[in-house]
Amino acid sequence: MVLWKPSPSPRRKGLPMEQEATLPTEAASSLELRDYLMVIRKRRWLIFYLAATVFAIGAMVTFSSPKIYEASTLVAIRQQPSGILLLPTPQGQPQTGQGISMETQRLLVTSKEVVSQAAEKLREQKIGVSEGEIAGSLSSSVEKAGDVIRISARHTNPQYAHAIANAVAEAFVEINRLMAAQQARTERQLIDQRVAELESELAQTEEEIRRFKEEHRIVDLTAEAEQQVQRYTALEQQRDQLEAEVAQQRARLAEIERALATEQEVIPAAVENPVVTGLRKELTDLQLQLISAQARYQEAHPQIRTLRAQIREAEGQLQAALRQSPKAEQLVPNAALQELRAQRAEARFRIVALESQLAALRRYLSEQQALLEQLPLKQFQLDELERKRRVTEQLYLDMLQRQVAARIREGSEPGSAQIIDTGRVPAKPVSPRPERTLPFALALGLALALGMTFFIEYLDDTVKTPDDVERRLGMTFLGVIPYTQMERTLVPLEHPKSPAAEAYRTVRSNLKFTALREFPKALLITSAGAGEGKTMTACNLAVVLAQAGHKVLLVDTDLRRPAMHRVFETDNTVGITSYLVGDRAFEEVVQRTETPNLFVVTSGPLPPNPSELLEMERMGEFLREAKEFADVVLLDSPPAIVVTDAIVLAPRVDGVLLVAEFGRVTREALRQVRHLLDTAQARIVGVVLNKLKAEQGGYYYYYYYYYYYHYGYYGKEGRRSTRHRARSTA
Repeated sequence: MVLWKPSPSPRRKGLPMEQEATLPTEAASSLELRDYLMVIRKRRWLIFYLAATVFAIGAMVTFSSPKIYEASTLVAIRQQPSGILLLPTPQGQPQTGQGISMETQRLLVTSKEVVSQAAEKLREQKIGVSEGEIAGSLSSSVEKAGDVIRISARHTNPQYAHAIANAVAEAFVEINRLMAAQQARTERQLIDQRVAELESELAQTEEEIRRFKEEHRIVDLTAEAEQQVQRYTALEQQRDQLEAEVAQQRARLAEIERALATEQEVIPAAVENPVVTGLRKELTDLQLQLISAQARYQEAHPQIRTLRAQIREAEGQLQAALRQSPKAEQLVPNAALQELRAQRAEARFRIVALESQLAALRRYLSEQQALLEQLPLKQFQLDELERKRRVTEQLYLDMLQRQVAARIREGSEPGSAQIIDTGRVPAKPVSPRPERTLPFALALGLALALGMTFFIEYLDDTVKTPDDVERRLGMTFLGVIPYTQMERTLVPLEHPKSPAAEAYRTVRSNLKFTALREFPKALLITSAGAGEGKTMTACNLAVVLAQAGHKVLLVDTDLRRPAMHRVFETDNTVGITSYLVGDRAFEEVVQRTETPNLFVVTSGPLPPNPSELLEMERMGEFLREAKEFADVVLLDSPPAIVVTDAIVLAPRVDGVLLVAEFGRVTREALRQVRHLLDTAQARIVGVVLNKLKAEQGGYYYYYYYYYYYHYGYYGKEGRRSTRHRARSTA
């Protein structure tokens, strides 16, 4: 609803300009909130029923939904390095457990193997929950601490929810321990094999040194030569280690590239087939394990071969399951692809750094080799053998240390996962939550109801406020007449102190103020449609004008459905039609009423051609005689849109007063009436809103506010009378 602002009234003598400019503005500003409150009050039952309906639906859904309980278990992941043999753990990349990231660990919680083992544990506890139910109830998240995973399970039975969460946590910890034990066993076997190889190489090198010394009869080298050889030997050891690390990193990068070639940018989101989800998680785990293993072992290593075979088998199973599964409509980024890209970037950076170090070392070795070539050839050959022995011996000692550590770890590997909190059986459900759902349903209902209310009000094109008349239609608002059930009653005579009587007096006063220079001598009263109360408005307005001391002549020009003779209970055998056809003179058609100063001219016999009769020159003569006879001439005419009678008479009078029924006539209808009257070059003096009903009580206060501020400026006596009228109307 648009805020109504009263049009500026003529400034009266003795009224300060500041007061005249301030009060209407304050009134208009204060009415903005009341404008909305009136709409709410008008349609309060619609708002109540809509809000109550939505609230009832929300309550019904809330209390009919099964109660869902959630239990959680916390599992801590112990961080440990992922390097096994010669390579250290790559820096700058967080690792946990067996070199697997926390996000991958979180995905492993809901893997098929964990769910299957958890279902077995629950069956041992005589809890009948299927693997599908467990997978559907599970969720996992990484806590803010970074090394703790929260495993949550939901179920309608709180004991079942608690048992599922604990069973899944135990299964995850057990599988984690088995994986760690298997890795330790494999590591120990490879170290044993490597120790045997180095032991054989060391024995062979020592035998070569012995034979070389016997053959060339060499006892010892000079101190300078020994120092040079030691330096060169240390540099070669560094070079060999760097070359081995570069080769392993290149193999790791190649495997990552092969894994990336098999992955897609996006994958179907939330596949409902649990088999596809489990196979995808299993394939991701195997690829990550293969990449981690390639950073430690050669390509021909048994573990790498085993992992490649498992990956091929998992890819085949996944493709078969995808062909049997329905296609998902939504695609999401592939988390495994992002993990592989991160590892590829780390491997490339590592290779570049190692190659840079290797190039510098090779240049330095070339310089040292040139120095060694200056030594005697026999000493140089002996130094080569000694260097080879020392390198082999150092590797052998390192492998012995790793062998001892691997055997200890194989026998006591606890895994990297540990349950730190088994939680408790939930006492309250997480869904539904009436304390949240019901207030939300109520708020939603009120929002929908208010939105519907203001939307209906927006679609309502009927005239209901002075703003509709003045700002939207560009016509002067003269007043509002409350609805009364006393039909054909002259209210100012029968009930002079009623709100309706005061409303007619307000219209009379507003007509005087609107007519600035001279009150309209001849005033035509019409409406847009039938039944809007124009006849009773004309009769009651004539009465209050006569009571004010004006000599008033009321003429019934509605020659189709005349009603004025019934209101005043006068004879209708002679009227204006008698004058227009020349049967009677002006004095013969004028009838005196019981109200002083009020005279009427009824319609008389109804003619077959009212419009043509009103267009006659005889009608102009009637108006001239009427103006000479009375101070004010009021003409009651038919609706302007229905017939053309009012349009015919409009150019011949001094002004046209429109009567619009409150909440019935539309703004478009009044626009049509104005267009017709403007085309006929008629002057519209204003609009009166008629039949304001008591159930629209909010508007009573609206008009009280309007009259109090807008018409309360015209002198002390005027303010008192205006307030009285406003109170009567309210």
